[in-house]
Amino acid sequence: MCEVVVENLVCDRGNFRLRVKRLVFPKGCKVAVLGENGSGKTTFLLALAGVLPFRGNVSVGGVSVSKIKPVQKARLISYMPQQAEVIFNYTVFQLVLMGRYSRFGGFHPSKEDEEATWKVLEEFGLDRLAGKPYHKLSGGEKRRVIFARTINQDAAVLLLDEPANMMDVASSKMVLEKLSAMKERTVVAVLHDVNAALRFFERVVFFKNGEVIADVEATEVDERILAFVYGVPVVRSVMFNFFG
Repeated sequence: MCEVVVENLVCDRGNFRLRVKRLVFPKGCKVAVLGENGSGKTTFLLALAGVLPFRGNVSVGGVSVSKIKPVQKARLISYMPQQAEVIFNYTVFQLVLMGRYSRFGGFHPSKEDEEATWKVLEEFGLDRLAGKPYHKLSGGEKRRVIFARTINQDAAVLLLDEPANMMDVASSKMVLEKLSAMKERTVVAVLHDVNAALRFFERVVFFKNGEVIADVEATEVDERILAFVYGVPVVRSVMFNFFG
């Protein structure tokens, strides 16, 4: 069981403080995290991933993330940052293969790791780019590669910071549909596209000024909540809809 439980979380980043009293994400839950810039969304993901120090408790499957060894944590939690830094000029295949590192039997990948990597590349339409250097890709292609690496980690919990950022409409839709269809994985994703969040996620957690101000089912989100969160008037309207 990979239920994620957050209790009495306090996380400081410079002059900013994040406070979360209690949140519980059941196994397989799909959660969108929304809010203004600087409201604490990324800090929240970094705390869940155990990247930032915090007070309180964050547990996955009943075990505190601060007590899980790095290799075990990598098998349990996969974190996709808002911006990925890739120093060396790896090929697409090499970079996505690195997602399997915690599962290598030694210092080198097994045939099974390579087969799993090819499967992920094909699933996300990246197989034709497998031999291409990462630094020669477009911004949107790079983002798809980092997403594929995150999925290839094969973790039970996915923490994603703007996973569809810089992607075109078709790629964004594909990524969000794939996430929505992952029945066994718990997904917590920071998004800025409210319509996409309501279409592909079952639950929405809103942050404002470092605190959770609403934790609701996607079907419960209305103009009143959105106006309060973003500080602008919101009117329900009919526009082009790429997500169906």
